Amino acid sequence: VSGAAKKRETVPESYYRDLTQAVEGRITAATRQIDHDLARTFPSHPWLDTPAGHVALRRVLVGYSFRDSYVGYCQVSSVSSSSYLFRKFLC
Repeated sequence: VSGAAKKRETVPESYYRDLTQAVEGRITAATRQIDHDLARTFPSHPWLDTPAGHVALRRVLVGYSFRDSYVGYCQVSSVSSSSYLFRKFLC
């Protein structure tokens, strides 16, 4: 329906891993804001409010901020990304 599956077929399977490795350690206004917001995203959640949860959420948010530099990062991204992580890692 969204076309995401078809678009995914056009990139290598390692795309996400390659993207997150390529941007590791780079500092931008978006990464600074992401770092500021991590602890405020579901602050009492038993998994997300842990170092492992913060690392996973940061990786997704930073990767997307570089992938779509026009949008970059906005606070609602952390909520939608958290929902994705809940399903992927906790279900």
